[in-house]
Amino acid sequence: MAHCVLCPVVDDADLSVTIACTVHAHWEPCPHDGEPAAPLSLHALSTTREDALRSWEIRTDRQRPLVIHRDDGRPAGAHTTTDGDHCPCGPEIIPAEQDADA
Repeated sequence: MAHCVLCPVVDDADLSVTIACTVHAHWEPCPHDGEPAAPLSLHALSTTREDALRSWEIRTDRQRPLVIHRDDGRPAGAHTTTDGDHCPCGPEIIPAEQDADA
């Protein structure tokens, strides 16, 4: 089971910065500590592989899948972020890692 990771995130509704659990995709306080992680992938756009891996480690402790989109000249909004398998850029997809305590 996954443990919470709280990080500052941008609230799309009003562009304010707030704290949320990026493992369970829930605003703070997260009531889901110890439950399975959100199945949604964390998407990395227009970044180096090393930066994407570092962000994935910090934001999810590798408890959610990671999709690293390739820079193919298209704007970030043109990449498919709902299902990385179907993005035309052919992203690298890294599965979530099992929690060592599980």
